Amino acid sequence: MFDQAFLEWFTGSHPATLAAIYLPATAFFVWRGVAMGLSPAVIVGLFAGGVLVWSFLEYLIHRFSFHFTPRGRWGVMFAYLIHGVHHAFPEDARRWVMPPVVSLPVAAVLATALAVAIGRFHGPLVAGVMAGYLWYDVAHHAFHRGPLRWRVLNALRRHHLQHHFATPERKFGVSSTLWDHVFRTAR
Repeated sequence: MFDQAFLEWFTGSHPATLAAIYLPATAFFVWRGVAMGLSPAVIVGLFAGGVLVWSFLEYLIHRFSFHFTPRGRWGVMFAYLIHGVHHAFPEDARRWVMPPVVSLPVAAVLATALAVAIGRFHGPLVAGVMAGYLWYDVAHHAFHRGPLRWRVLNALRRHHLQHHFATPERKFGVSSTLWDHVFRTAR
């Protein structure tokens, strides 16, 4: 994407890098819930809620941010940089996961907003969002690599590849098809 190797380095990542960042962060935010005196049931419920929040954010981001209709030269360039390059070159393994230079600032803003909004309950919720995000990026990487062992994962893979190669205006869910069914974009 860029002529300079330094800039190019920031545009790609490997799923192991994301796991090295987001697994400890997820554990930290679960621990924050424990340290705040939340019961195990509340922690599990908030964590599950965070995973659901992530799946909704994933759908919204993919549908409305990654697939917005650009206007003007700068809009076209921005659209290409954030997601168009992935659709133009879906075989490019460097573009299968979001680089930390993008995901970490978003995670920091989201975690801060949740901490302000819900106080001591934010830890497990943020942990669930981060776990959901990690699942999304690892699954996305796996779907582009090739067929998988489990039927349900291959169904998600087919759903995602149909988005790429047949219906880019539909099938926005990657880690789940839930919101595509809710908003009738699964067909």
